This record gives sequence, structure tokens and C-alpha cells, in this order.
Amino acid sequence: MKGSRFARALALVIAVVVAVSGVALAQAGVRVLVVDETKTFASTMRVAGLVGILKGMGPFAVSYRPVDVSSSLGDPLSGESPDGAPYDLIVIVPLGRAFEGVAEPVGLHDDFLLTFLSALYVNEGWLR
Repeated sequence: MKGSRFARALALVIAVVVAVSGVALAQAGVRVLVVDETKTFASTMRVAGLVGILKGMGPFAVSYRPVDVSSSLGDPLSGESPDGAPYDLIVIVPLGRAFEGVAEPVGLHDDFLLTFLSALYVNEGWLR
């Protein structure tokens, strides 16, 4: 199933990023926020599968936040407040073709959106 492969691949990428970055797993673990921009029930269930896989991997403390957005080019956490300590990693599952195995950037600004959101989330207390 494509969704299951996507969730496992994303979980593996997250695990590698955490291992390479040298985050201290022994004490508090890694706080991960999964932001779900998907709209369909099937896509939301696949994101729930990703959350379950991450929780089963051990060192992850995973929070799930569904959001209602009209475009993946905006801030999905706009108007929200962080609930506790900053996260080590924020995974945003975008609208649209997340589980079709196709990734197509819309334009040059897509590359800068992640950098902008990262800086914004550090400033707002969402991300370390």
C-alpha cells in the first residue's frame, strides 16, 4: 500500500535526521509535532498510521494536530499557541498529493517556505 510505504519512509527519514543531528535520546526523547493538512478520511488515517509508527519507534513523543488550511503555502499553525516545551521536529503533511507518491514543487518559493517556517516556529516557541 502506497500510504504505508510513505509513512514508513517518512518515519525512517525522521529517525535518520534525529540520529545525525545528535539529539539526546536517552533522557527526554525527541518531541515531534505532526501537522496534518490533509482533507480526506483516507489521508488522515494514513497520517495517523505515521503517528503510530513514530510512537512505536521508542524515543519519540509525538503530538498530532489537524489543521484546516486553504493552501499549503501558508503557516498551518497561524493563530495557534504552543502547548508546552518546544518541539525538536515539526512534520507538516501537506494538502493534496501527499500519498500519491508524487512530489512536485510549485515554484522556486517552495524551497524558501520551509526555511521561513522554521525560523518563524523558533521565534514563536514551537521549535528548538
